[in-house]
Amino acid sequence: MNQSNISTIVVVEDEESTRLSIMNILRNEGYNVMAAEEGSDALRILKNSKVDLIVSDIQMPGMDGIALYEKVQQDPKLRHMPFIFLTSMMTQEHKMRGKELGVDDYLTKPIDRDVLLASIRGKLKRAAGIEASRAAEIEELKKEVLRSLTDEVKIPVNIIRNISALLLDKGIAVSPQQLTDLLKSIKAGGDRLQRGLNDFILSLQVESGAMRDQYESEKSQHDLSGVLNQIISQSASYANSKKVQVVVTPALKSPSVTASKKQLEQLLERLVYTAVALSNSSSRVEISTEVGDRQAMLAVKISGTGISKSDLPKVFEKFHTIRQPSEDELPIGLSLYNAKRLAEINKCDLTCVSQPGAGTTFTVVLPLS
Repeated sequence: MNQSNISTIVVVEDEESTRLSIMNILRNEGYNVMAAEEGSDALRILKNSKVDLIVSDIQMPGMDGIALYEKVQQDPKLRHMPFIFLTSMMTQEHKMRGKELGVDDYLTKPIDRDVLLASIRGKLKRAAGIEASRAAEIEELKKEVLRSLTDEVKIPVNIIRNISALLLDKGIAVSPQQLTDLLKSIKAGGDRLQRGLNDFILSLQVESGAMRDQYESEKSQHDLSGVLNQIISQSASYANSKKVQVVVTPALKSPSVTASKKQLEQLLERLVYTAVALSNSSSRVEISTEVGDRQAMLAVKISGTGISKSDLPKVFEKFHTIRQPSEDELPIGLSLYNAKRLAEINKCDLTCVSQPGAGTTFTVVLPLS
């Protein structure tokens, strides 16, 4: 956010005298001011310029102030833009539309100079505080991730380095079967490293708010069974390497759910991977779907040792690693954290129940289209 003396403000007002008066007030305070006569003009300015705040009349010919606010809210890059409305008389319709959109800052014409400036300073200060807080959270997340990532990277990198050194040692004879096994170990180490890096990047996108913005711009109707089958197909290689069978029991009618398709894929991918990782060798993962009046429920049932009572309350915590007797672990404890956050962003509910020695079930409840 720019400092107040160089912040850019767009004034959207069809009455020329009012528009010029407000612009003069703001310029005398050191603000950079741009003018628009109605909403469409303002959108063109927003497309081409960096703007810190909008002051807009409500009732205007063409696109009015409420419609402009709606357009701004629909753009992920602009939806946090501070907005101040000007009004001389509000209809009941405008009041209702404004309340539905969350609009809460109105100034009544004729505009009082001191009230206008105080409102602008307050809005800019609050926006700067929010931006600084988000930046600090992201910086702290980076530090936490890097601390965990350093340890996590060592394991697959050491696997790759040690096996590569073994293969390059001309004094060691390796049979074709041994060579195949060693190459599989190198690939497994690389896959684990890739998963860890992918979760690292995704966690930053989640914490920055980028994934919530993506959801707002991409949410639409999707066939849950189609997305699930795609993820299971992509996970087949990992499941086969552990000799885990993934069995799907579809609903009688394939549910259509509302979500960001990419985020739904990322959520299901992490659940299926987790299920396979927590499964004993030569066991099975059972995935079933049920459809209600307003919700679809997807359950992922894992046979195996289950999750300990001490681990279960922390299963969705950032960086928490589930310890298994088989020592098959999840990448840096971010997989389930990311899955939980993606579920929340897409208006889903993700839960986990487990009983040591009996297995674990993850359940996702999704809103139907």
